[in-house]
Formats: sequence, structure tokens, C-alpha cells
Amino acid sequence: MRIRYLTVPMALLTVSVMNAKERPQPNVIFILVDDMGYGDMSCHGNPVFKTKHLDRLHDESIRFTQFHVTPMSTPSRGQLLTGCEALRNGASWVGTDATHLRTDIPVLPEVMRSAGYRTALFGKWHLGDNYPLRPQDRGFDYTLTYPQQEVGTVNDYWYNDYFDDVYIENGVRKQFKGFCTDVWFQEALKWIDVQRTSGQPFFCYIPTNVTHGPYFAPKEYRDKVLEQSPGLSRDHTSFVATMLNLDDNIGRLLDYVASHGLSENTIILFMTDNGVTMGYDLYNAGMRGLKTHLWEGGHRVPWFIRLPGEEGKDISGLTQAEDVFPTLLELCGIEVPSECHFDGISLAKQITSNKPVPDRILVNQFQRRKQIKKYDACIMWGPWRLLNGIDTDPKDEGARKAMYDARKRGYQIHLELYNVEEDPHQDNNVYEQYPEIVAKLKDYYDQWWNSIEPELDVRGQIVIGHPSENPTMLSATSWKDKYFTQKSDVLQGRKVSDEWVVQVDSPGRYRFRVYRWSPETRSPLRSAINMYYTDTLSLGPYSEGKALDICRSVMNINGDKQSCVVRDGDLYAEFEYDLPEGPADIGAEFYDRNGALLCGAYYVEVYKKD
Repeated sequence: MRIRYLTVPMALLTVSVMNAKERPQPNVIFILVDDMGYGDMSCHGNPVFKTKHLDRLHDESIRFTQFHVTPMSTPSRGQLLTGCEALRNGASWVGTDATHLRTDIPVLPEVMRSAGYRTALFGKWHLGDNYPLRPQDRGFDYTLTYPQQEVGTVNDYWYNDYFDDVYIENGVRKQFKGFCTDVWFQEALKWIDVQRTSGQPFFCYIPTNVTHGPYFAPKEYRDKVLEQSPGLSRDHTSFVATMLNLDDNIGRLLDYVASHGLSENTIILFMTDNGVTMGYDLYNAGMRGLKTHLWEGGHRVPWFIRLPGEEGKDISGLTQAEDVFPTLLELCGIEVPSECHFDGISLAKQITSNKPVPDRILVNQFQRRKQIKKYDACIMWGPWRLLNGIDTDPKDEGARKAMYDARKRGYQIHLELYNVEEDPHQDNNVYEQYPEIVAKLKDYYDQWWNSIEPELDVRGQIVIGHPSENPTMLSATSWKDKYFTQKSDVLQGRKVSDEWVVQVDSPGRYRFRVYRWSPETRSPLRSAINMYYTDTLSLGPYSEGKALDICRSVMNINGDKQSCVVRDGDLYAEFEYDLPEGPADIGAEFYDRNGALLCGAYYVEVYKKD
């Protein structure tokens, strides 16, 4: 099921501020780190590198010690910003249109702005790259970002490689000098500096692209790592270098807040979006599994809140990404708008009044394949984890590895039960020993699934022909089903194609330009180009492209096919259609001189002419 695109008009969001006369609304700085695990900090016991500034933030913060997100980037981000389950809010996966957050569900920046906050984003969004899915469409006054999951993906500016890159500032591409993480924090501090004199509270969201690959890093930080830990692998060296750079940037932010009189009225949140990746082989805090896994190491992450007037402390009890939105609203004195329907709960009383976390059952599930299967989940209650055991930990060997590999290939459902207090590494499946626990968790999950299932295929959709984005650049990263995000696939001309599912905003004449290469390269369809890198340690000095013998392009919109001959030197194939308002399925492909399919069009520019 797919729905017509809807948006929540900000004028219709009913937001009121509690106790406004008694105290000013606090500012909020929200740091979200990509692909960083629970153990990737020295305050959590990491023996390989020291994160002194994160350790300082840890010591000064309320720390939720059993906080869980989904084991993937987009689902976690959607849950954080909507307070709703990933399978309910539309953003359930990566690399397809399953990244598209529903536009009929309010998001945190929309509510904050309606409550009088100035709002800004610096870094990774990953919830949709076209109107009405972009961050500037979802409540942010200022945005500095890039498309998709990492700097350097298919629809990012072609030449971006973490250094002196071209990012999207308020919808317009602009070059910024420096390493990506330095840019996010430097520009955030500039923006905060303007806001602190305005008299308005601010919400500053800094979701970094590190420590997600590719593992590019500033040379000075890599040199520090090579000096301190010379035995690390190439990628581990770069990973640690990005961690140390991130730590220094967090230190600069903490120092700025302290030196500019913001400490007494600024909430700082820190968390990560999924479990460990590159840091797995260095230290995983005794947990099993990593990113994408239902094991504890895939979804248990740090959540720190530094709150004015509150000393650092640990809070136990199960908490989840969906709790962040309602918690932040209560801490900021903002009443929950009637349009918001949270799957999470506010934990403000646990933070300020030492009230225990409620005893509850939580479900952790996201989309792992096109078909979303019932029970492909981790169901959590206290120390208990009832999960689909199909994920192979990198340290599994022999028969254990073969078993999990086979289950994964067949996408089987094979429930296992673990007690993570007694068995933190989840080595001992006790499913048969505790039938009453299994029955309780399955009964809860059945009710949860029945509430989720009707909305599994509902997600936000790209709109073409709207004045807010005309032209619209479609890329293979938003195909309906096929996962296609890596620039290496464009370079090699990967033989795959799919279609875009969009909404036509208004009837009229539409022009379509169909590309193999990103348009800013100005490269002919038949040519080969290379990708060169500033940091050559991980991928350098360049990745080689492959020429394709493209002789014809075919476009198909709602079954109406057109064909176009491609000649030497053509940068794109061009088509025009008269389209009515409403849904449209758009496909475009390239063929060789013998009529054989070469690949889908990786980029299509859509322009409404009248």
C-alpha cells in the first residue's frame, strides 16, 4: 500500500509551552554519531584509544545504560525524530525509497520550531533527498547537509571525498574548506553564536557522517594513531583517527558552551545510530554482534543527556530511540501536539526525579529485505532477549558459523532466547528452558505486529513539478526496490535497473534528462571517467571507471514508452511527457547497439516546463 503524499502544515501544529513565565526554554544541542559502537569510548572501557572529551561529557551527563536503537542508520533516525516505530514511520531501510520518512507524521524539528525555537541541521539527514522529504521541508530553518548515507554516495556531489567538499546549504550547493567533521562543528558553532544573541531558544542537530566508511581521515590525526598504536590495520588506523578528530570537535563545542554562558540553559544530547562497525575488532564492551544484527552489539548504544542543574548518573531499565522525542519535549516545557502519536514515552521524570524506568516490553525490528517477516525482531524485556537468530558474529567459527550463515541465506525465522545479565555475550540459548518467558514475549509481539502490519508499506514519496524543487534530480539511491548507493557501481556500470515511484504535483509538460554520470562531471554517456581522492590511504589514488557502449535510451512512465538514439558526445538522453497530477512510476534504461540492456539510468533530471 502506498499513500498520496501528505505534509503536516506547521500552522496547524498545536504547540504550547508550559511554565514559560517561570523559566526560559532551554537550548538543545543534539549530537548523533554514525556507526559508532557502545565500546568506542574510553569511558566505556576501550583500551585502544582515549576519548577525553567524550569521557568528560559522559561524567557530566545522565547516562541511559540500556538504551536501544535499530541496528541501521535510517530506521534509527526516523525513530528519533518521530517517536514512532521504524516499520510505522516509513523509514525502515537504506538505499531505496524505504529511506523516505512519512510526511504525515510530525518530526521533532517541526514541533520545536512551532514552539518558538530556531532550528538547524549540520551533517547527515538520510531520510529523503527530494521535496517534500528534505530537512528544509521538515522544520529546519538552516540546513548544511549532503544526500544519502555517507559523503561520496551516488547522488552526492561527484568529487566529494571528506576534504574541501561541496555540501548543500539551504538547498544550494556550496564548497566548504576543511575535513567534513570540522566543517559540521565549525559551522554549527557559527550558527549557535548568532542564535545566542537573538533571545530565541535554539535546537542544533549535529548528525555526523563519521564513523561511517569510507575511512578517510586527516593526516595529522592518522599520524597520532600510527605513533600511539602502530600495529593497527589501515582501516582501523583511519577509524581511530576519525574518532580522535570527532572527540576534539566535541571538546571545542563543550568549551564554547562553557565560555559563552550557555551551560546553565543548554541541554546536550549525545548518542549513536546503531551498534559497532569498524571498532568491532578493537573493543565491543563484551557484547555479541554489530551493525545490522539483532544481537546486543547491533543496537545497544550510548545515550547521554547533560542537563543544567543535574549531576551525572546512570539510569538502568530498558529505553529506546522512540523515547527521545517525548523526553525532550517535556524537558523543554513543550506540550505534546495532538498530531503526535508516540510509540515511546517521556523519561523526563526519570532524569529529574529519580523515578524508575517503567517495566515494559520493547520490540526492535526494521526492514532487512523487501519482504518484512513477522518475528524477524529482537523482543526485549528486562534482561531477556527473544530474537531471530540469523546473524553471524564475525568471531563465530565451525558449526555455529555454518548454522547462522545458512539461516541468513534462507532468511529463516529461528527464535532464540538469551538473558543478557547472566550471559552478556549471548552464547547460551535458553529458549527451551523458559517457555513461560517465550510465551509472554511472543504474545506481546503478536499484538505489536497486528498494530504495525497495516502500515508496513506506507512511506513518504518524492514529488516532482513542485515550485520548491524544480528541477528535481532523481538518483538510483531512491529506486523502489534495488539497493544502489555506491559510486563504485556507477564507475563500473553495474547492470541493474529499477523505477522511481513519485507523485506529480500538477499536470503539465515535463522534460526528462537521463544520465549515466552525475551531471556536474559533464561526461558523455559512452565515456569512462575516474574518481580521484584527497586521502589516498584507503581508496587512492583513484578508482577507475568503465566505458559503456550506450546506443539507445528507453524511458517508461506508467507504461508509456519512448526511445531515444544516443550518439558520441551526448551527455544525456532527453524525453518529454505530458503528465497528469497524481502517482507515476518512472523508469529509464540504457541499451547497447545489439539491443542488450546495459544498465538503468543512475540519474534523471525532471523539469516541469509549464
